[in-house]
Amino acid sequence: MKEHNIATTFGTLVMMGIMMALVNYGKTPPWETIKGILIISCIGTLAWILSTSKAVPVKLPPVAYAGLLAILSTLHGMPWAEWVSAATSKLDFISVATIGIGFVGVGMGHDMLKLAKDSWKYAIVAAFVLAGTYFGSAIIAQIFLSLFGTGIN
Repeated sequence: MKEHNIATTFGTLVMMGIMMALVNYGKTPPWETIKGILIISCIGTLAWILSTSKAVPVKLPPVAYAGLLAILSTLHGMPWAEWVSAATSKLDFISVATIGIGFVGVGMGHDMLKLAKDSWKYAIVAAFVLAGTYFGSAIIAQIFLSLFGTGIN
């Protein structure tokens, strides 16, 4: 795993938070989006700390820790779950996800040799994912349409 310094990581999280606030401007009052942005930024920071810590016995990428932390923070029975869900639901998911995916793309651009070497693998995986999604959706749609008497017989 590539070493990153704290200033770069923190700067990236701050920049993403500002961009998230800008894309949500007008959709939700700024004081409502700030809570959700801070929660997402804290989860991202904690995920980065866990992935780079030498004290954690299981080495996972930051995105895996972020997913686990997000699930744990909204898990039924956690005292803060309702508050976290309410605060993060104020954010426009597509806008926030687009910003995150953009940063991932820029991050991958730093390792272009590895990307060029592995890009054919990504293309194959993408083709299977797209085909699986298409056929899976078609099958599910057909099942439900057949159940309600409107499907192809």
